[in-house]
Amino acid sequence: MTFVKDEDLYAMSSFSSLIQQEEQEEVVLLDLHTACLIGDYDVVRDFIERQANINKQNLGGWTPLMYASYVGRDNILNLLLEAGAKTEIFAKKDGLTALMLASYCATESIMYFLLQYGAHINARDNNGMTSLFHAVRQGHKSAVKLLLTHGADLNLGHFQTGLTPLMEAAISGHEEIFSILLENGADLDLKNNQGANARALAVHYGHVSVLGLIDKALITQRQQKNLREEPKLAGVDVIFHPGVHESNISEGPSTIHSLIQAARYSKKVGHFKNDATDKTYYQHLYVPESLQELLEELSLETHLAKFESQLIDISTFLTLNDADLREIGIDKLGPRKKILMAIAKIKQRIVPKTDTIHGQEIHTQIYDLNNQLQQSLAYIKQLETQLQNEQHVRMKFTSYLENEQQRLRQILFYANDVGKNCKEASSQIQKIKDYNSQTSTLLQQLNNNLVSKDFTVDSNIFETVNLINCESDIVMNRLDVAYKQIERTLALLRIPNSVTPI
Repeated sequence: MTFVKDEDLYAMSSFSSLIQQEEQEEVVLLDLHTACLIGDYDVVRDFIERQANINKQNLGGWTPLMYASYVGRDNILNLLLEAGAKTEIFAKKDGLTALMLASYCATESIMYFLLQYGAHINARDNNGMTSLFHAVRQGHKSAVKLLLTHGADLNLGHFQTGLTPLMEAAISGHEEIFSILLENGADLDLKNNQGANARALAVHYGHVSVLGLIDKALITQRQQKNLREEPKLAGVDVIFHPGVHESNISEGPSTIHSLIQAARYSKKVGHFKNDATDKTYYQHLYVPESLQELLEELSLETHLAKFESQLIDISTFLTLNDADLREIGIDKLGPRKKILMAIAKIKQRIVPKTDTIHGQEIHTQIYDLNNQLQQSLAYIKQLETQLQNEQHVRMKFTSYLENEQQRLRQILFYANDVGKNCKEASSQIQKIKDYNSQTSTLLQQLNNNLVSKDFTVDSNIFETVNLINCESDIVMNRLDVAYKQIERTLALLRIPNSVTPI
C-alpha cells in the first residue's frame, strides 16, 4: 500500500494550476522608464547590472534620465549618471533635455549633478528655449541663480517670438528674477520679432515694479555715459590735446601711430579764442574727408563698393540708419552696429560743446522726470490696490451689517410675539381671577346659608381661594412688567409692533 504526501495531493489537484497562474499574474514587470519615474532603485540597478540600454527613448522620446530629472529622483539620477547615461539626448517631440526638465521643476540638486556630468547649459529645445528660459518662465529664482553661476547665456531667445529670458521676466512680472538678470548683464536693448524691448513689454503688461528697475538701470547707464570721456573712434584718437601728454616714440608702435594721427588731425582742426577764460578751444572736431577714409578707420573697407554703387558720399553716409544699411546689403549685425555707432559719434562731435552739454542735461532731466512718473504710477497703483482692499472690506462689513439687521429683526419679531403672548396670558389670568372672585362670593353665600342651618364650611377652602388670588395677582403683575419692558424696547428701536420675520 502506498501513501500519497500532501504535496503530491496539492500537485494532483485541479486547483494547483489556477493558483500558480494567479501567483504569476500578481507579478508586475516594470520597464526601466517606469522604474525611474516611481523611484524603484533596485529595479533600476538590476537593469544596469544586466547591461540594459539606459539611453533608450520611449514613444514620447524620453530617456530614463529625463524621468528621474523631471520628478527629482536624486538616487536614481546618480545611479544612471555613474552608469554612463547621456545628458545631451533631446526628446523627439519637443527637443527637451534632462537639464531643461530639471530647470522647469526647479530641482536644484538634479540640475547641479547634470551640470557636473557635462550637461550643455545653453542647449535649446525645438522652440529655441534654453534651461534658463524655462526656469525664468516658471519663476524659479534659485534655479536661475544656479544656471547663471554656471555660465548660462542671458540673451538666447525663442525662435518664433524672439523673446529673451529678460523679456519673459518682464512679461511675467518676476521682479526679483528680472533684477538678477540685469545684474548679470542681460541686454535691455534687444527686441523681439515685433520690435518690442523689455521696457515696452513691461509697460504693455502693466508691471510697474519691473518698469522701475528698467528706468533705474537706464538712468544709471546714462549717468555713466555722461561721466565717461569718449576720445576715440574705432581705436583712433579723434581729439588731440596738445600739451596734455608728451608721448615718446620709445613707448612702442601704438604711441607712434597715435602721434601720427594727432599730427594729421591737428592740421584739420581750427581753433578760436575764448574771451571769458582766455583759453584755446577747438571749435570743430575731425570729420573724415572721404567715405573710404572712414571705412578704413573702422576696418570695414570691404563694404566700400556697396556704398559707391549707391553713389553714397560722406555727407549722405552720416544720414543712414539701420534699415538703409540693410538695403545697401550689409546683412551682418556687427558691421551695421559698428557703422551706426561711428555715425552717432561723428554727429556728436560736429555739434558744439555747449549744445552737447545742454542736450545731455535735457536727456538727464527727461530720464529724471520719467523716473518720477514711474514712481508716481507705482504709488497710484499702490493706492488703487489699497482702495480695492478697502472696498472689499467695506463689502464684507456691509454684508455683516445686513446679516445683523436681519438677525435683529428676527429677535424683535420674537420679542413682539412674546409681548403678545404676555398680554394674552395676562388677559387669561384676569379671567381666572374673576372666576376666583365669583367662586369666593358663592362660597361665602353657601357658608351663610349653612350657618343658618347649623352647618359650617371648612376654612381651608377659603384659604386656598385666597392663595390662588394672591398668586394670580403676582403672576399678572410680572406679566404686566414684562410686557411694558418689551413695549419700551420696541419703542426705543423704533420698530413697529407689526414686524414680521424676513
